[in-house]
This record gives sequence, structure tokens and C-alpha cells, in this order.
Amino acid sequence: METLIWDGISMIAPEVLDILRQESAFITSPIHGIKHWRTVERNGHYLANFNGADKAVLSYFAYFHDCMRENEHRDKGHGPRGAVFAMKHRDIIPLNDVQFKQLTDACKGHTYGTRPECITINTCWDADRLDLGRVGIDPDASYLHDVEAKRIADEFDFEKLINFKVKDESRQGIQKVVFDLDNTLICEKGESVRQGMFALLDSLKLNGIEMSIWTASTRERAEPIIDKLFLSGYFSDVVYRDDYDPDATWGRTQPKDIRYSNGDLLVDDSKKHIEFVESIGLKGFCITPYISYIDTNLDEIEQLHQLILPKVKFKLKRENQLLKTIKRLFSKNKPVPKWIEC
Repeated sequence: METLIWDGISMIAPEVLDILRQESAFITSPIHGIKHWRTVERNGHYLANFNGADKAVLSYFAYFHDCMRENEHRDKGHGPRGAVFAMKHRDIIPLNDVQFKQLTDACKGHTYGTRPECITINTCWDADRLDLGRVGIDPDASYLHDVEAKRIADEFDFEKLINFKVKDESRQGIQKVVFDLDNTLICEKGESVRQGMFALLDSLKLNGIEMSIWTASTRERAEPIIDKLFLSGYFSDVVYRDDYDPDATWGRTQPKDIRYSNGDLLVDDSKKHIEFVESIGLKGFCITPYISYIDTNLDEIEQLHQLILPKVKFKLKRENQLLKTIKRLFSKNKPVPKWIEC
């Protein structure tokens, strides 16, 4: 297990980062410095998607808990010193009094403290412990509090943490959209992309919306189709059946829990998957299955765009019925002549 250079964003105020750069002797430490702090922030935000812990507190804990260390080994006072350092700079830390108390309590007790009732403090400590791999120690589930943290330790499933990115929680609205593949983005044969979909993807990409694919298809089947249909450039990641439900059978599959990929919205033709994401407090858009021989409803694409980017104008061009018929006839034999498109 390896702590990677973190490439997401941070919820830490720039002036706080400046103070840490000036006053923390350990910010450049390869073990207890900013590389570790960013990993703890990422771990905490990941866990918070499942347990509702306060992400702002998790972020500030990540940066303060080790900032006043005096050595890389057993430094019993470093947590309390981190809390005192936070108190010294209380005026630039944008947390309310309850949040700030959680921050300082988490810093004070993260090494030797007794587990409290507070889910946010417990998640702070779990997020820190899940990064023990950086010093060659595998986290022990018995020392973790959160159910998902225990699962990661038991199954050694650190890949989900490594692939997770912190989002800017100050931004309003949908930031990441997760698309189903078959019958949502593409037809049942894997030969064509839903009409209007490229226009939607272009607009979402242009407006800074992150997108990913979550498919019940295997990597072996789906990956070449995604490449062949020129979809890969739109999506930051793809979750295949091999990744989340390798034992899936027809009619029985695990729900698409988009919390793993930090998604805000699932677009899928399955009501079951949409109902699941809505049951965990996220958004879903149930789209009519795209079948190659049936005309698609462009109104749905426009409605989906309105849901994601309500302030951005988006209107798809409709083809007349005659042109649709001619295209369908030609598609069975050879490409449509250019003069017909004019």
C-alpha cells in the first residue's frame, strides 16, 4: 500500500496553509508532513460519504494533527500541541465553535485518546490510521470505528481510497455525474451513442463537471467499446463489473453505490439503481433505455442538462421525420450521402 501524491483540492483556507508553511517544521516530512495530511483529508472525505461526518472538521484535522511534531517517532505531546497551534490561529480558521471544539479534541486525542461518541472525531482518527501503510504497517480493523474503514482494512481495499478525490464542498450543485453505459450512453449492441449525448457531454465537460462511467459490463467487453465510440476522453474513471460485482448474474447485481467514486448524480436506465442512490441521499436520473431501432427522446437529454447545469442554456437540434427515415434506410447498407445532411 502506498500513499500517492494527492492531486485533488483542499478545503483548507489559503491563509491557514500559509501559516502552516511558515510555522510547521514538519510540513516537508515524508512521513508526517503535507503528503500525509493530504492523504488523511482524502481518507476522511471518503469515509464521510458513508457516515455523514463533518468534512470541514476532517480537513482541518488532517492539516493540524501532526503539524507541531518535534520528531518522527513517539512524540506524545504532538497532538495537544497541534490543538494549541489551532487555538493560536483561531481567527483564520473558518469553523464555528462546535466544529472548532471537535477539531481540537480530535487533535488532542488522536494518538492516545479514548473513542468518543462523536462520529466526526472518530472519522478523523480512522482517516489517520488508514494511512499507516506509509510506514509499513497494515491498519487493523479492530482499531477502527467506521464500518467502511473496517471493510477497507479487512479486505485490503486501499485502491478505492487511492482513486478518490476531494471535491470543493463550497461549490453548490452537482459536481460529478456517474453514467451507466449500456442502454444509457450506448445502445444494447454497443454500436452507437445515444442521440444528443455527445452534445450533453461536451457541455458538461466545458462547464467543469466531472464525469465517470459505472457499468455492469466487464472490462473486457466495455473498454474497447468505450474507445471505439470515442467516449473515453470525457470520463475521469470507469467502474467495471470486475471492480464492484464480479459475481453478478442476470437479474442479480450489487447496487451502484456512487459514494465510492464521490458522485453526486447517477444517470441510469435501471429504476432499481436510481432508487438505491436516492435512498442514500444522492440524486438519480432514470433515463429511457436506449435501443438502437427506437428513436430517442431528446427532451430527456435537455431535462438532464437542466438538472445538472440549471443556469446554462442548452437546446438540441431536432431532425425532421423524413431525414430520420432516410438515415435509418441508409444505415443498413452504407453511410448517408453528404447531400442529404445539408
